[in-house]
Amino acid sequence: MRWPAVRAGVIAVAIAFGLVDGCPLPTRDHTPAWERGFVEPLRDARRIVELPVAWFGRTFRISQQWALYQSPSPDRFRMWIEGQRADRTWQLVYRAGDPDHAEDAAVIEHARVWGTWDPTDRPPAEYTAFGAWITARVLDRHHEFAAARLRMEPIAIGQGAYTPSGTFQWAHTRLRGQP
Repeated sequence: MRWPAVRAGVIAVAIAFGLVDGCPLPTRDHTPAWERGFVEPLRDARRIVELPVAWFGRTFRISQQWALYQSPSPDRFRMWIEGQRADRTWQLVYRAGDPDHAEDAAVIEHARVWGTWDPTDRPPAEYTAFGAWITARVLDRHHEFAAARLRMEPIAIGQGAYTPSGTFQWAHTRLRGQP
């Protein structure tokens, strides 16, 4: 039978793809100038070797790449959730990293929820659904609020501290009675 030989060949290709694709190379924007002469030929070789099966990884969104000692980008975002009182003033309900405004922190900061709201350079696809859910939750708990909003403040992370920007992006506001 030919099936054992075909199966062995497919397994060998999968292992080879994993080894080549999993070669930890720094991203282009994080490669120091002195390393580029060494890293770029490796990156080109990986692209050429993967060329026959590259469609498979893109189609099924699979990859063996991971960063060994990765660190977050210094440009991050701090979540603010607020409720608007009848006098049109906003009251802070939750702010990331603020123990005085930590309502629902256990839910929001849980690892299973991070992916729905934690932006990098843009919000994830699930951000709108998260915004609708969390603002509805705030209005359900606080009958004194006429509206609730979620927004992100760009911050810069430095040596053990962060610098707030005072500006906000990706605001999601829900009015009481809004579906």
